[in-house]
Amino acid sequence: MKRISFNGGEVSPGIGGRPDLDVYHRGASVLENVDVSQTGGVARRHGMKRVIAALEGSVMVPYVYSTADRFLVEVSPALLRVLSVDGDVVASLPSVWAAGDVSRLRHKQVNSMLFLACPTHELMVLKRDDDGTFSLAPYEFKARPWRYEEYREFPVRLTLDDGCYRLSFGEHSEDPDAATNEGDVMRVQVTVPQQTGYSTGAVIRQGWVIAKAFTAASTYAAGKKLCVNEGSYWSWWSCDKDFNGAADFVDGLTSPADYPDFFHKGVVCHSNTITCKGTWKFWCNKEWYGTYAVERRYPGDDWQLLGTSTSRIDAASNMQITGDESEEECYLRLMLYESKLGSSTDPSNGFPPDSCGNKLVVDAYRKDVVLQLRSGGRPATVQRFTIPATATLRHFLTNTVSSIKASRVWVDDVEQVGASAVLTLGKSGIDVTPKGLAADALADGQTVRFAWTEPRKTGRIFGLDFRGMKTVYLPAGAKFDVNLGANFGRGRGAVVRLTAFSSADVQYTTTWESRTDIYTTPSSGFYTLYIVANNGSTLEATECQAEISGVASAVVKPDVQEDAPSPAALSTCDVLRFTLPLSPTAKAHFSTYGVPAIKALVIDGVRKTIECEGLVDGDNLIIKPTGLTTDDIAQGQTVRIEWAQAAESFSAKTSQQTGTRWLTRFLPAGTVVSLKGHIDNYAGTRNELPAGVGVYKYWFQANKEGDIAYYTMSGTWRAPADGHYLIYVPLGFPANVVQWASASASIPACTGHFEAEVSELVASAEYSLWDNVSVIPEGVPPSGESLMWSFAAFRGVYGFPSLVDVFQQRLVLAATQAQPQTVWLSKTDDLNSFEVGKQDDSALALTLSTTTQNRVCWLMAQSSRLLLGTADAEWVVSGGQGVMTHENARADSHGFVGSSDVPALMATDKVLYVERGGGRAYQFGYDYETDGFVSRDLTVFADHVLAQGGGVTSGDFMRKPHPRAVMTLADGTMALMTYNSMHQVHAWHRHRTEGRMSNAVVLPNGNSDDLLFVVVEREDGRFIEVFDPDGPFVDAGAWEFTSTVVTNELDVVESLGKDRQAASVRVFFASDTDPSGVEVSNDGAAWDRLGKTRMMERGWHEVLTGSRWSRGARFGIRVSGDRPLEFLAVDVL
Repeated sequence: MKRISFNGGEVSPGIGGRPDLDVYHRGASVLENVDVSQTGGVARRHGMKRVIAALEGSVMVPYVYSTADRFLVEVSPALLRVLSVDGDVVASLPSVWAAGDVSRLRHKQVNSMLFLACPTHELMVLKRDDDGTFSLAPYEFKARPWRYEEYREFPVRLTLDDGCYRLSFGEHSEDPDAATNEGDVMRVQVTVPQQTGYSTGAVIRQGWVIAKAFTAASTYAAGKKLCVNEGSYWSWWSCDKDFNGAADFVDGLTSPADYPDFFHKGVVCHSNTITCKGTWKFWCNKEWYGTYAVERRYPGDDWQLLGTSTSRIDAASNMQITGDESEEECYLRLMLYESKLGSSTDPSNGFPPDSCGNKLVVDAYRKDVVLQLRSGGRPATVQRFTIPATATLRHFLTNTVSSIKASRVWVDDVEQVGASAVLTLGKSGIDVTPKGLAADALADGQTVRFAWTEPRKTGRIFGLDFRGMKTVYLPAGAKFDVNLGANFGRGRGAVVRLTAFSSADVQYTTTWESRTDIYTTPSSGFYTLYIVANNGSTLEATECQAEISGVASAVVKPDVQEDAPSPAALSTCDVLRFTLPLSPTAKAHFSTYGVPAIKALVIDGVRKTIECEGLVDGDNLIIKPTGLTTDDIAQGQTVRIEWAQAAESFSAKTSQQTGTRWLTRFLPAGTVVSLKGHIDNYAGTRNELPAGVGVYKYWFQANKEGDIAYYTMSGTWRAPADGHYLIYVPLGFPANVVQWASASASIPACTGHFEAEVSELVASAEYSLWDNVSVIPEGVPPSGESLMWSFAAFRGVYGFPSLVDVFQQRLVLAATQAQPQTVWLSKTDDLNSFEVGKQDDSALALTLSTTTQNRVCWLMAQSSRLLLGTADAEWVVSGGQGVMTHENARADSHGFVGSSDVPALMATDKVLYVERGGGRAYQFGYDYETDGFVSRDLTVFADHVLAQGGGVTSGDFMRKPHPRAVMTLADGTMALMTYNSMHQVHAWHRHRTEGRMSNAVVLPNGNSDDLLFVVVEREDGRFIEVFDPDGPFVDAGAWEFTSTVVTNELDVVESLGKDRQAASVRVFFASDTDPSGVEVSNDGAAWDRLGKTRMMERGWHEVLTGSRWSRGARFGIRVSGDRPLEFLAVDVL
């Protein structure tokens, strides 16, 4: 007897001749559309259920707060949607990513924050508030990582100018590292000089009042300084906000100490703001009486007491206080808590005398000033709003399309020129995300109308929902042909009006019904078609403009800063160069004859006579002006360059020596060109080639093609407008020439010109204005030169982190375009602080020491190690045997397999990654035998599964009911691997469907089986679907699939060296099984229905008799239709 289970998975055809391998007897040659358990049982997979129509170009990522509180996040170039597992739209937000960015997104969730990293866009965070509202915003760094941590080759200079900093690179303004872009952030390390906190007693006491026991009549204004008689001392207090005893007094509470929301202890002894990141001292002298205190505050925190110095009456002392705040920059202040009571009516009597000079001294320190390039003002626009959703619209946006992209928008019947919008289904109506809609153009209660183009519809109707309904927008005169055909007797074709719609319920009234007729739409609008037992219903509709309207509510606009400076006042940078796209004819002319001396620029109609240098660079004209600033020109403006065009008597002709002539000239309007074509008699045949005038379609030195607008054998042509023209003088056979081709013109002196929009502008940072966005921006204004400066490591020029993770309470970011092998780790327990330092919890920046520059492809935190893979190696980042600090941080290479860009998966206890090329999967983890981290090939016995599918495109990992890796492949199929590293179970199997699967995402489902979601492209559209663990065995309610298992060859040489002459095959069914729909095979190619008619109870059943046994037999079993199949083992008797 030979008993077979299947936890070896589907094995490579190359294993077919290796019955000596254990995996041969635990594996199969085909495992398709089945799930394999860890113990080797096989169960038919359940069908897929549609969740919602997918957005165009979208990908999914999981948002999991807990096993029962989880969502799907769908990201597209237009929108980001948060979806429930049932497909309800929880939130719809404008997307910030371009089409090419979406597929490159990587994610990591930390509590309620979902980090979204992309190498070409700043790090974003999707966050859910306590009330369940989702928001998407750039991640805010308290302290950013920097591109450089060392001294630079040239300095920058800071100067303060009316509240902003002007930054100068001096003579190095054209250095590539000095290039700036809007929104850039940079750090300049400067020296903050010694600071002193001191004021005279008269200044400190200003605004004082003697406070007695509080009553309902007590009233104090904010800013007042209260003196409370404590017997031998005055106790000093400061009022923070207005106190009105009639409203704020509480019986029994008679002191300012009883009202901490209104008063704080002490008065400040200086008027200047003092910052510190180093040592400080309270310095005191001579004879004085009272109590001084030094307090500290970090941004966003309250003031904290650091120490006090008390000089008691009759026991005068000068106790100095010292401290060190070198770990983190902070604010300090010197407070007077108490002074001697020399008079019950005058607190100045007994106040510490000015001659003592009591003061706070903060030593000089090095400060990182963080600056952000101030950008020009943009018109305020509406961010989003809502319009009501009818039942018909809800159905249209749920089942037909996922969004409406309106190209035109009206507000109260006034078209908003240039405005557009994306409409999606939201929780309370239709969520509208407009573009270019001015903030002052819309308010709650106004009617908004949208228009878009609906394409032509022709042919059979697809995309009906499970009820048989589809909502479409149709023009008047559209034809709906029911054509139920053979289903006439039990089918139905109707046009209905929806009165209520939800995913669980639909209500409607019928407006027209027929089984054979054709319905013609009386007017344009939305129509819901209801077709039961569809057998070829068709729809014919022309392309049309569709429209909807609704009353706007919940209009969201940005906060408008009333006194915001105009864009021109924000920066006066010198323009170094700008780019104008060239027409092919102008490109040919300037490339051939050179760029003429430019005498003037006309910018949006304003003429500027300045010196300019022009040169051709590919398809562009680069202009380097002198004396032009960004106040004068901006990207997108129309610029005309002008030059002096001398008079020319132009004449060109062909001959046997010169050949065909392609000539360009700038011709003013009205210039007359005389043309003659080429005529010859060759071999007794008259050949004529006309001359002509036109323009180039394209032009390269070795390849060109003209678009000739005028041809003639002999005639004249007059230039209709100023511009560059192509003059074509042909050459035919040079023998027996009757007429040589020629062209001539008298070109008058004129002002030549070329005009285009500025496509790129590069300006010097010499005069750029920057805002101080340091964590501690106040204090002594820093200025001067510094060699310690750097731009942020994440910016458009350098790229942004492409990977994100969390490790040992640190946020981990990695792999920018400029630093592909650098890993940044935040400060411990401070995820937005990346300030590198020498403390154990300081942030870290680690760069791999390699011989190549292959970027980091994946990150995965595991226990006390951070594992990562590049395209050529695997690495482990750690702190040795302990917690990682700046002293012990290290990166060690642990293998040289190489990874693809597919994110790694955290399996039960190991990391799974896909090798470069996508055709193999590896397990990476610690190995006790080698005392190191080792990569093990999980596809060594199934090397065909991933490779035949074109390689892995996405993946995720399921925990329930069995640990299982899920990977979508390039050909639209899915590879799965049931996984148990302890028992070395790596059982590969495959899923297929009628369509292409991509982007697998797993969500937990409480204590039930995990939910596996995929994006599926079928013939009726692109949808998000889920493998329904409790659903039918049919995909999306319409597409059947076949589940197939074929064993390896059963007839293998036994230990006695004899082949089996006959044998039967039995299967152990896991539950009572209906034999209908089940087919079996003895070779995996020819199939017969199972020869049983009665229900097969749980247990062993013979399914292949000995009479069907043949040499090389391979047992196969398959099933289709809406029916289950599960068995635990196969044996051969």
